[in-house]
Amino acid sequence: CADFKTEQEIGPGNTCLIHLIPLDRESEENWFFRLSAFQEPLERLFDSQPDFVQPRQRFNEARAFISGGLQDVSLSRGKLTWGVPVPWDDGHGHPIGDLVLRRVAAALQAHSRPYDRACRYGGDEFVVLLPLADAEDAALAAERIRSGIASSVGDLADLGISIAASVGVAQWSPGQPPSALLQAADAALLEAKRSGRDNVRRAEPG
Repeated sequence: CADFKTEQEIGPGNTCLIHLIPLDRESEENWFFRLSAFQEPLERLFDSQPDFVQPRQRFNEARAFISGGLQDVSLSRGKLTWGVPVPWDDGHGHPIGDLVLRRVAAALQAHSRPYDRACRYGGDEFVVLLPLADAEDAALAAERIRSGIASSVGDLADLGISIAASVGVAQWSPGQPPSALLQAADAALLEAKRSGRDNVRRAEPG
């Protein structure tokens, strides 16, 4: 796992809930955006102006999200040696993770078929659904995407940033629940990472 997690996202034994691998705990200074300060004003706004949320059928979902508690957002990294400097503190930098995610999303769109579906699964992970593709087709598509991502972030090397995409491929079997398909793809992804990253691995049939 390469992303930061809240306490609610940490599993038993200090593990990642998605990959079930041990996590390292780090401590560093951060500047935070006080998103929590906007919770009560937003709740009042939603209650007084229900039509503020559009489309209207999303109101309950949005209201529940606000009521669940807004958490402050980290804006900087005290130990960051790359990134965009925070204007008011030369000792901190703002990660350019958002830029990388946008580049990856653009590469996914550029190297997928019109009827494929790509979405962010969490942190720095994405899922791509490939209808009407067998395991061989999916592996070829995964390699195109991996190569496309490498090309789209190549210019970031000037900032001393190295980005590599590891890809796990799994084929759906009739009757297989979606969770089992994701687990198979995730197992292949972990194998790709253990094999040196920047490569594609297929899940074992079964």
